[in-house]
Amino acid sequence: MSFDNWPAIYSFPPFFTLQPNSQTKEKQLASWLELVLAYCKTRKLSRFNLNNESESELFFNDKISRKCSSELRLAIFKYMESKGYAITKNDKDFIISWLTVEDWIRNTNQFNSILTLYELRCGDYTANEEFHGLELEILKAALEFLEKTFRCQIFFDESGENAGVKFLAT
Repeated sequence: MSFDNWPAIYSFPPFFTLQPNSQTKEKQLASWLELVLAYCKTRKLSRFNLNNESESELFFNDKISRKCSSELRLAIFKYMESKGYAITKNDKDFIISWLTVEDWIRNTNQFNSILTLYELRCGDYTANEEFHGLELEILKAALEFLEKTFRCQIFFDESGENAGVKFLAT
């Protein structure tokens, strides 16, 4: 999606107002999720601060003079987090991944191999993947999730820092 041509819903004024009906709100947030992910992927963005983003083109459509309230922006990112596309740093800072944890781990295809965190983020194995250069915090959160679900084993160095990971075939 080019952001010279926004989706039609972006010109629909109610899109910029948090909807009170739960079914409508679910559809609205799902549409925002798609839009934010496409925007982030196109712009190679991985961080949002809700205080700094209120006037960005993503949340402010000057053609219809509508912008998202802070309540709607927070709801969008909390929804994204619930779907596995965002990690909350605090109530204002979010790290975005346009692939879910499941998607990018599956793409590595390095089952039963031990890789360092650097190799996963910046190495040859991931050079052609969309998640190459992934934020370290997203990687760590993803690995912790996968370890809890018995899909990887994390190895630590002497200082207790994550040093490597082995993905387990399930």
